[in-house]
Amino acid sequence: MNKTAQQLIKLGTEHPELRPHIRPVLAAMKQARAQGPVMGVLHKYWNTVHDMERELKDVAREYDHAASYSDGPGKKGAEKMIKMIEDVVKSLEDISMKQLGKLTDEEAKWVREHGEPDDYATEQSAKMFPR
Repeated sequence: MNKTAQQLIKLGTEHPELRPHIRPVLAAMKQARAQGPVMGVLHKYWNTVHDMERELKDVAREYDHAASYSDGPGKKGAEKMIKMIEDVVKSLEDISMKQLGKLTDEEAKWVREHGEPDDYATEQSAKMFPR
């Protein structure tokens, strides 16, 4: 439990009339704490990944339009580009929907059990090397 949470609990103990206001704050802090540093990084870039997926799909439509001219010399190259773009988009979707979901679930579990990685390391270090 971090110092802010401890201070809020102490405040609630000293001023029972504030407890209904403090409880939701503590619950939100607990939820945020379960998100850890991996989730912080993902929140920062999540929309960017989805924007890339969407924009690459738009580019694939441009190549599809170019490939629609069956007699043109660039048809095969355009079809190859479409396939490559579709493969990249699928990879991005697999990463964002499957792999990152598993990673964030596992991180939330670890953080609920042990707290933030830095706090955990500090705590374990203090146990190993007491002052």
